[in-house]
Order: sequence, then structure tokens, then C-alpha cells
Amino acid sequence: MADAASPARALIVPKGRSRCGEPLAIVPDVWTLKVAAADTGGALSVMTWEGHSPGGPPLHMHHVQDEVVIVKAGRYRFQCGDDQFDLGEGDSIFLPRRVPHSFCQLSSSGRLCYLYTPAGASA
Repeated sequence: MADAASPARALIVPKGRSRCGEPLAIVPDVWTLKVAAADTGGALSVMTWEGHSPGGPPLHMHHVQDEVVIVKAGRYRFQCGDDQFDLGEGDSIFLPRRVPHSFCQLSSSGRLCYLYTPAGASA
């Protein structure tokens, strides 16, 4: 029996598709929602990111969510607090809530998978 945090059935999102419509293109990059907050009772959300040029988001922090990032392709430099880490394909990083963090894609292209818990209102 499913509870509020467990879907009652499997959820499949095909490659290149987003859970809630089309992927979000923030030129030149693409964000794709794979598991929505509504799917898990707000416990978890999962997104993928395809980077098509070097760079990344500004330093930011999540007040409620912990974040796990898995590098699927490419090379990245992550900052978490005062520490910096270089990651490549197959590496992962845990980014705790309330700690400023960011990443910079170092390669010409790359792919990341993000897991947020709890999901939060915007995921």
C-alpha cells in the first residue's frame, strides 16, 4: 500500500522527455524534470541537466533541501562553502542544505543528475 511519500505505481519518463511537459531550455542548457514533488508527496525530486557550453549557475543555497549531484558526462568544478572539488563522469557530490554552493562546467558539454530531498515547492 502506498503512503503519501510513495507513488502507487512505477513512473517512467522516456529519454528526452520531462515529467511535466517539455524540458526547460535555458539557452544553451536544458533542465528536465524526471520525478516531481507531487510524485513523492514532497519527499524527493529528480532532475537532469545537459550543459552545451562551459559555465554554470551563480553561488546559491537551498534552505530546506539537501542536494546530490551525479556527473553523467563531462568535467565540473563544484564549490560547497569554501571548498572546491573537480568531478568527472561517475563521480557524485552531496551538497548540504544551508551551505552556499555552485558548479562550473569545465568541458564543452556535460550531463548531470540532481536529487533533491525534500523536494520543495519549486521542484
